[in-house]
Amino acid sequence: MKTQLEELEDELQAAEDAKLRLEVNMQALKAQFDRDLQGRDEMGEEKKRQLVKQVMRHEISRSLIQHHQLQS
Repeated sequence: MKTQLEELEDELQAAEDAKLRLEVNMQALKAQFDRDLQGRDEMGEEKKRQLVKQVMRHEISRSLIQHHQLQS
């Protein structure tokens, strides 16, 4: 009887250890996911800034062309 109880306690300890490892892994995966998401957001913001600059350059070029045409 004592051996069976010890085996059950060992199994319980192994299950608790496995649960703890899974929780640690889950936390690490969540942290990685959050970092990846933040990086993607930052890349999106950078792309948006580049597109705004590009639109502004086109607007300035168009304005200069129109101004030049009016002067001609």
